[in-house]
Amino acid sequence: MILIFTSLLLFILLSRVFEHALKIPTTLSLLLLSFFVNQYYPDFITLSDREFDEILYLMLPLILLPDVLNLSIVDIRKHYKVILYMAVFSVAGSITLAVFITPLLLPEIQWTIGMLISLFAMLMATDAITVSSIMSKFSLPERLKIYAESESLFNDVTALVIFYFIGLPLLTGEGVGVLNINFTLIKVLFVSISLGLVSAWVGYLATKILKDTVEQFILIYLVVNISFLLAEHFHAAGILAIVSSVMSFKLLIQKELQRSGRLPKITTDGAEGYASLISWIRKIPAITRKDFRVYRKEAMFIGIFANAGVFISMAILFEPHLLQQYLTEILVIFLLTPVLRASAIIAMVRTLHLPNRWSSALTLAGSKGALAIIMV
Repeated sequence: MILIFTSLLLFILLSRVFEHALKIPTTLSLLLLSFFVNQYYPDFITLSDREFDEILYLMLPLILLPDVLNLSIVDIRKHYKVILYMAVFSVAGSITLAVFITPLLLPEIQWTIGMLISLFAMLMATDAITVSSIMSKFSLPERLKIYAESESLFNDVTALVIFYFIGLPLLTGEGVGVLNINFTLIKVLFVSISLGLVSAWVGYLATKILKDTVEQFILIYLVVNISFLLAEHFHAAGILAIVSSVMSFKLLIQKELQRSGRLPKITTDGAEGYASLISWIRKIPAITRKDFRVYRKEAMFIGIFANAGVFISMAILFEPHLLQQYLTEILVIFLLTPVLRASAIIAMVRTLHLPNRWSSALTLAGSKGALAIIMV
């Protein structure tokens, strides 16, 4: 185990050195280093599909926390129309087009509609891990980063609804109705956001009791993980629950940092006493502005290790003989996804009169999810 941990540190260090010296993205270096080491020393690190799933579930909250902490609620409100278009309408439209185009490109394969919808629901949703990792490494326009990172976090809901409630029912021969889809979408949104809000509120109150900075830092991760686990348990969107919990927790802390004053006196008369107690609890200081900045920085460091663990695991699971066996199908599908995404992005860029070069950046940001699935 100590050897594996040492190798992980070495891979992270080398990948960051390569990025600064050769301008090679850290994630690509991690994948290549891990892949070649695994090819020459196959018994060095062994990993099963189930273990990879467990690693991904473990690392996902750790990776997303620093990214969501850096998201601005003001920016999301300001650009919500663009984010909604990219995360919902663009994803759903691209999946629909892919379902009709793929049988024409690969007629020898007997696809069913359920198979195609399930496949492209996974491929069209951007990979939040990769997008946030790449975007954080380069100096890019702030609005461009907001579009890409926000979409990568929110389009999980679209893909989840289409995959579980349209693709899978068609695979099993069940009927799918428009009313059922709309109800499911509302249910997933409501449950995910509600679980995030409740987790954030409980965590916020707990920070008023736990004054030690280490305990508070652990508490933040508990809020994130509990919201994620609850969402997965109730078949909601885990990523959306994480976003909801962190954004709510951040908003509660920021509002408190803007307040000042002494603790009010508590009365004991009925409803007035209850209101007085709530006001007294809210006035108890939780996290200081300085501690909150430190937590964001520490979360970013932890996210670097978690991100490296996911990509190294992906490289270990990669099997070249399967890539060779299905090379034609993989190339066709992999090229189709960015082409369809590009058409949706270019239409948005021209409509909003954004810089043309943003089209390629946002298009390629969306193809990372497909690349990740193929490698796994």
